[in-house]
Amino acid sequence: MVPQGSGARRDATFRRRMIRTAVVILVTLTCLGLLPFLQSESDLSSALSERDASQIAAAKFEGASLLDRTAVLLVRSENLASASGLNAFSDLLFELQLLEGITHVSSVFSLPDAENGQLVLEQALSEGYAPRAALQHTRDAASYGADFLSRDLTASMVFVSGESNSLASLARTFAPCEKDTTLCVTPMGPIAIEQAVEDRLQFDNLLLTPVSAIVCLAIVAVWFGSLRIALHVIAPVLVGVIWYFGLLALLDIPIDVFNAVVPTVILTIGLADMLHLMNAVGKNHTNGDPQLALRRILPAITLTTATTAFAFASLALEGSEALQRLAFCGVAGTSLLWVAIVTIGPFACRGVASASMDNATFGKKVSSKLFRTVLLGLRSRRSIIATGAAVSLIGIFSLSWVPVDFEFTENLPDGPVAEAFETAEREGLAMAPLFVSLPSDPRDGLPAAIAVLNGGEAPDMSRVSDAIAGRDTLVLPLPVTAGMRASDILNLADNTLARLADHSDAIIDGFPMRVSEAAIEIVERLQIIFFLAIAVLATVFGVIFRSAWVTVCALFVNLLPLLAMQAAMVFSMGWINMASVVAMIVASGIVVDDTVHLLWAIRRRKIRATTHTVLEGLRDAGEPVSLTTLALICGFSISLASGLPGLQLFGALVMLSLGLAWLADMYLLPVVLIGRGGIK
Repeated sequence: MVPQGSGARRDATFRRRMIRTAVVILVTLTCLGLLPFLQSESDLSSALSERDASQIAAAKFEGASLLDRTAVLLVRSENLASASGLNAFSDLLFELQLLEGITHVSSVFSLPDAENGQLVLEQALSEGYAPRAALQHTRDAASYGADFLSRDLTASMVFVSGESNSLASLARTFAPCEKDTTLCVTPMGPIAIEQAVEDRLQFDNLLLTPVSAIVCLAIVAVWFGSLRIALHVIAPVLVGVIWYFGLLALLDIPIDVFNAVVPTVILTIGLADMLHLMNAVGKNHTNGDPQLALRRILPAITLTTATTAFAFASLALEGSEALQRLAFCGVAGTSLLWVAIVTIGPFACRGVASASMDNATFGKKVSSKLFRTVLLGLRSRRSIIATGAAVSLIGIFSLSWVPVDFEFTENLPDGPVAEAFETAEREGLAMAPLFVSLPSDPRDGLPAAIAVLNGGEAPDMSRVSDAIAGRDTLVLPLPVTAGMRASDILNLADNTLARLADHSDAIIDGFPMRVSEAAIEIVERLQIIFFLAIAVLATVFGVIFRSAWVTVCALFVNLLPLLAMQAAMVFSMGWINMASVVAMIVASGIVVDDTVHLLWAIRRRKIRATTHTVLEGLRDAGEPVSLTTLALICGFSISLASGLPGLQLFGALVMLSLGLAWLADMYLLPVVLIGRGGIK
């Protein structure tokens, strides 16, 4: 006879499960309905910190119209140096000047002579020069002629300043070039980059996350020999991803170049948590009960979720809008994923865990071979420690030696804009101007200052007076070539100011300089945040596992793959950029997951770490750790298919760190633990 109280408890449990199931279904369906409202954004200025933005707003420039956002057009034609080509070019410039919202158009037609200030091309044509000869003379004699005209006279730059909406419409108007047109006009510069990135983001959002999920599903299916099991494993993770996207749509938070990495991160770490849950269900000490298995590993998956969320949250300390958004998205995504695993995970594991342990012949063979290699590695304790120390030292040296820098095109997807940049860089053409503000009083050395900028003698001040009438300053463009990195741009500004110091109190500003200054400062601050995050995570390890030695071990083992990422940047790019340092910080929260699960498996024995207890912990957690590492690497490998080089770099660096983290956890961690018996 069944006790009456037992039946009541079963009924209450059943009602709670039904309510929970209904809530999960309702929330999931609501989030699915919000997905069409999800937006993409690629505003490069969002990388500027709030402090930098306030400084920019406070800058005092009388020629404010010239400091509006600038669209850059590359005009190409094999017949540009012909009469018909020049006429078509002139007509294009006339049309641009008539567009609503356009305040200023600078082109080869508006380049002054360095000596007399007259328009070189206009004067040459009026004196009877043939079109090709006039263009060649303009390139040689005009101020910045080589910045505006290619060597073969088939390409020329046009700078268009004005309102953002008007400039944005230019990119849509002229892309792509038509074969039957006289001139090929390709937008480039910040606005064109943003639009190209946004188009690619929309494509990646539709493709990469589903493909990553399919790849992870295939790996789990092969490992366990069952597609049904793989579907049970990945279902709670996909629900968590849907909740994340639904939250972004609800809060009107767009996906940008930075937070585009979050779906892949939460997808892969969620899969890792589910695999650990499946592994725990199959162990004898849980009797196949998913709820009991969840309770046993809940501290571990909670800690791994917290470390990843903390890594994302630390990005908010930098202060820029884009990284604060990334921090919020990362914390929200990992938190929602944890909720999905805890609420749906046990239900998904019912009835499949035991079968998975029995049928995973492929997984068991792989795990057995890996475990044997670990046993062999433990015999070479000194060699393992020496190798780990050497890799860490190389990374530390790289961190202290490699400069911080970036290229404006480093996140530019393939397409017409990228091709235009390649042409401009090859020909040494200008990318976007800096602006030099000079006091207009001739007694302050204005003629001499203009001569320094133009590289020639002092100009006719009567023409300059017309240009500065009614204003306190004269604003002149200072072209920045397409091949310049951020450090080159800042050096150009510093050198120009140094040359002008004896003649005028000049000020230099402009979009390239603003972004260069802000991005370099952001990366430098992020490097500090990275080390603070590592120190905090290591301290948390020590507190939770009640051992100072564990703190040292965790710091050593988890710094190794992250410092190796730094060394990889030395040999690949030669400098550290924002994508790489963000990858280091995000990876710092991911690579510790395997360490947590291994330490937790050893800690459950309640005794000091000996060779026996460490090996038992490796045997208990080694298989899911290996499988989750494989799934994580393959999941992030989909980022390599992105059209955005920044996401490709992020994915490659995280993959490298995950592979090295597995080696460090499986070989280096046991060695250092056994050496001191560091776990109580």
